[in-house]
Amino acid sequence: GYVTDSIKKFIAAGSDHTKLAVRAAHSMDKKIMIGFRAQAWQTPPAFEDYFSSDFYRAHPEWRTVDRDGTPVMRMSYAVPEVRQHILGILREVLAYQPDGIEIIYFRGLPLMLWEDAFSDLFEKKYGIDARKVPENDPRLYELRGEIMTGFMRDVRELLDDVQKQQGRKSRYELSASVVHTKTDNTKFGLDVERWVKEELVDSIGIFPAAFHTDTSKPVDVDWFRQITKDTKTKFHALMIGWRLSSYKDAIGEARRYYGAGADGLIFWDPSATGFYTPRPPLPTRHYTRAVSTYWPLVSRLGHTEILPELEAAGRPAPKYIPLKRYGNYWFGRWIPDVGF
Repeated sequence: GYVTDSIKKFIAAGSDHTKLAVRAAHSMDKKIMIGFRAQAWQTPPAFEDYFSSDFYRAHPEWRTVDRDGTPVMRMSYAVPEVRQHILGILREVLAYQPDGIEIIYFRGLPLMLWEDAFSDLFEKKYGIDARKVPENDPRLYELRGEIMTGFMRDVRELLDDVQKQQGRKSRYELSASVVHTKTDNTKFGLDVERWVKEELVDSIGIFPAAFHTDTSKPVDVDWFRQITKDTKTKFHALMIGWRLSSYKDAIGEARRYYGAGADGLIFWDPSATGFYTPRPPLPTRHYTRAVSTYWPLVSRLGHTEILPELEAAGRPAPKYIPLKRYGNYWFGRWIPDVGF
């Protein structure tokens, strides 16, 4: 609620956060990708009033439905109007001229289930009710894959069209962050190999711990390396901030990914603090607790040539710059807000 109210006030004052973010990134000669979470439409209580989509609330008929008829809090990508709505959002974002779009597929799977929009397409294609075949029927996976590849083609076409309309020299990049095994990507209709072959995506991000996937299996780096070999598409392994339990483990994990062929790393839930051992025991553990410094490590993990040196040297010394004054608010050894 605080975040929502704060952002509304900034908007009312004429401050556009997306514009500021793009300007800031480009001022540092960095690329910026605007991310779209594939199913971030609505949260249940107690945040339902803050994280909510008018589109979602207005169109319950376009939501996903489980095979037993239970409504599911997702929008169905089998519905053309849903896909068009998303393309409209992406077009709006491209007006800010970032360097590209990232579609975060691992946040919100599944993308479609047994709602009428999907089931009608299935029966038309295969002559059988989708609700009567096993959940692991490869025909379900095939149709999901066709729908999602069609959507990715539409996104790629949108990016290219907007580039031409803007008279932009550089091509908009398209990144897809997917899940960690071929099996689970196939199950949810994410035909990553096909996207690479058709040159729809410039990069692939790999999330190792998505909901509704088999997290007992390791990241299938070999498969991602195989499908991107000798192509223009790069793949990036994703490291989760609050899982970096020690300095040594973090560097070791990064080196393993690089050794397996990853082109780079992505960090999920990054923070300026925290995450080296010793981590506080439960229940006091919290991933934003400032037990130590996080950024001095992750800011160096892209420099592959110095990782052995960093590993040998041990944890880098944190740099602290104490806040002394903010406007007419003064900070020192006497904490200003202890009266509360």
